[in-house]
Amino acid sequence: GVASRIESVVLVLFYALSAVIGPFVGQNITSGRFDRIHKSLWLCTVFCLIFGLVIAGFLFLAADWLPSLFSYNYKVTRVTKIFLVVVPISYGAYGMVMVMNASFNGMGKPIPAVIISVLRMVGIYIPLAFFLQSYYQILGIFLAYMIANLVSGAIAYFWAISTLNINKSNMH
Repeated sequence: GVASRIESVVLVLFYALSAVIGPFVGQNITSGRFDRIHKSLWLCTVFCLIFGLVIAGFLFLAADWLPSLFSYNYKVTRVTKIFLVVVPISYGAYGMVMVMNASFNGMGKPIPAVIISVLRMVGIYIPLAFFLQSYYQILGIFLAYMIANLVSGAIAYFWAISTLNINKSNMH
């Protein structure tokens, strides 16, 4: 619970970015400006990855004291600290998932966004969490979350770019 509260605050810029990219992509598709879409998705990706690493660095440095702002319980703060050291490494990739999923909606293709979201949780995170927790306990669950974000971020980016290229070739 503590980690999810922190997570919702630090991811707010990714939510904002994903809110604007869908209409931007849709507008530029209708005007045939695929160059602008490619550039914007690349810039969003770079922003997500850099800002994600900045967030990860901050949370890593704050992992000793930040959890105690929410709870004095040692077990809660210890688990939150583990979360804050591991999971934020993947926040940039999770931002990419949000942005690329919104761009699919702007392209008028919501199904890839659904598939990526379901794949992230059901296809990657849950099986990995079951497997890794048996070896690494709570750390394994957090590692699975990190891996799910990283893998789905890469899938989302490459799928969005290939879908965009298909749309472009269909218009010419």
